[in-house]
Amino acid sequence: QSGAPTYCPFDLKNLLIFTLRGYLQALQRGNKRLHFILNRLLQLAWDCCDLDLHKAEALQEIESQSASMQPWMWYVVLPQLLSRVHNSDMRDLFTKLILGVLCAYPMQAGWQMVQLLKSTNKERQKLGTDVVLEASRRSPQEVHMLMVTYYRV
Repeated sequence: QSGAPTYCPFDLKNLLIFTLRGYLQALQRGNKRLHFILNRLLQLAWDCCDLDLHKAEALQEIESQSASMQPWMWYVVLPQLLSRVHNSDMRDLFTKLILGVLCAYPMQAGWQMVQLLKSTNKERQKLGTDVVLEASRRSPQEVHMLMVTYYRV
């Protein structure tokens, strides 16, 4: 049956949106499986962007639902956010989430930012510098002094 259109019994877009929404709303009601849920959510987002499959809708859903989440929740998956922030589709959203964590917990998140600042890849290094500069603008004294110290390491 080559050439026959493939049939999907589900509305894939709605299934994806409801899944993402369900995961994020579950975290607002309890955080027992926070690490597993956010890892799965980030993998779904990565797959959508990688396959070019409803990526705008998926990222929009994550952005709207994450507005009511605390920065400490995203701190748990900060390494995954930092490793995927280079993706052009996810860059804006992930930068926003990283900034929230960095401004809320500069001492803890600062060490993880060093991987971007000290990267041998110039694009990742520039991205790390941009994130740190933006965080310094938002909470000037604490983040700026801390990142100057980390950058010298």
